[in-house]
Amino acid sequence: MGYHVTILRTRGTQSLPIAGDEIERAAAALPGWRYDRAERTLHADGGLQLWSANGTLWTKNPDDAALERMIALADALGARVRGDEGETYRAPDDPYFHPDDEDDRRAAVATSDRWQRRERRRWIMRGIVVALLAILAGRRLVLAYW
Repeated sequence: MGYHVTILRTRGTQSLPIAGDEIERAAAALPGWRYDRAERTLHADGGLQLWSANGTLWTKNPDDAALERMIALADALGARVRGDEGETYRAPDDPYFHPDDEDDRRAAVATSDRWQRRERRRWIMRGIVVALLAILAGRRLVLAYW
């Protein structure tokens, strides 16, 4: 599994799909890009490949140079670049949380909090079981000694 980075367009909580003809025009206007309509893939010089799916473009594990190219393409499409963790990129070293993603971010934080509470309870229960076993083992040693 890799780190997915997506070019998407939103307005509030509404997704605004990026159409194939828009991608084709943007690729033609930017140097080093070409769009394969049949495969629904976008290729950039240097080996970067983006896949078109559900009105977005995405790739896995882009390096900083690829992120820069994606940001330029997103600007041409009136879109933005978002990482797997919900961060939007102004530049490869300048992520922020876009206001349109606030509901998703809150849901992710709530899920993480629930998971952490559940894990904490599991560790507490494990600790109790180990302590009880240690107490019982200690009592057996004392009884066996007498």
